[in-house]
Amino acid sequence: MADARYRYRYLQILIDHIAEDRFPSHNQMNIIESLLRPEEMDAYLEALFEKVEEVHYPSVEMMARIQRLVAYLPMPRQEDGDARGERSRT
Repeated sequence: MADARYRYRYLQILIDHIAEDRFPSHNQMNIIESLLRPEEMDAYLEALFEKVEEVHYPSVEMMARIQRLVAYLPMPRQEDGDARGERSRT
């Protein structure tokens, strides 16, 4: 019987394509974003961050896409680090 494993597998295939393609498909990214649950965002965001980090002048559309996704993520707890991803130095 089919279950959510197929949805997860489909997401992983698409995220792998995004990570491997030099110029990721906007349609594939839109499909991923329509299926993603908050707890599944890490792998996708990592793939997008790598795209932005690997070029000197990243795509404005790619940066806007990341900005839109991270805008609604919860802030880290104080003991997890501050908003810049750094550890507290207390």
